[in-house]
Amino acid sequence: MTTAAARSRAADTARVLNVAVAGTPPFVMDSATGGGISVEIFETLAAQQGWGYHLHYYSDVPSALQASEQDEHS
Repeated sequence: MTTAAARSRAADTARVLNVAVAGTPPFVMDSATGGGISVEIFETLAAQQGWGYHLHYYSDVPSALQASEQDEHS
């Protein structure tokens, strides 16, 4: 976990964003290794904005979208 991730997860505990993550390297790595270019950009933005969040990794974009539509990752 990056320093930005640690700060953003601790920030704003009253309001936490659930973020569905899917994609392919190097933009999104799998849930075991975490990270990736897109994830690091989000973590940096979240830290700058003081957002708390939870990342939820999915095997593909359709699965992530379906989970988001059905609010399955909260």
